[in-house]
Amino acid sequence: MSIPRYFWAAAFWAFLAGCSRAPSTDGADRAQWIERAREAHLQAAQASDPAQLDRARESLSSFVEQPAPRQIAPQLVQSMLQDSYFNLAQLALKTDRSAEALAWADRGLAFEARNDLFYANLLLARGQALEKLNRESEAAESYHRALLINESLLHEIGEMP
Repeated sequence: MSIPRYFWAAAFWAFLAGCSRAPSTDGADRAQWIERAREAHLQAAQASDPAQLDRARESLSSFVEQPAPRQIAPQLVQSMLQDSYFNLAQLALKTDRSAEALAWADRGLAFEARNDLFYANLLLARGQALEKLNRESEAAESYHRALLINESLLHEIGEMP
């Protein structure tokens, strides 16, 4: 039984919502930053027409340009930004902006490589963009790297022998 990406994304954002309510001297900054991320991702998930897609892209790109509060753990910031870059790449692909999608995916992949869902998703988005740009061998390499991460993750949770 495989666990859908949406389950992991929902769990991740629920975890972040809980983190945003933790006591801190700078808790308001942290809560605002996390809430802004949540709203941008929700807008992207619900976007269907071109105007909504443009607004979602503007919201997410504004979010990724905003510095994260210092009290948020760097690993969490990386995960949130990588998920944002993935969503930006997906929005670009939906509007036939393959070169833009590739740029967003590459920006997310510029972080430290990790064996996690966020990195794998960026590799998939990169592969999709490269495929649309007729760069099939590079696309295949990105897909292969994503597949290796997914297999490793499935092995960790006991879904693969």
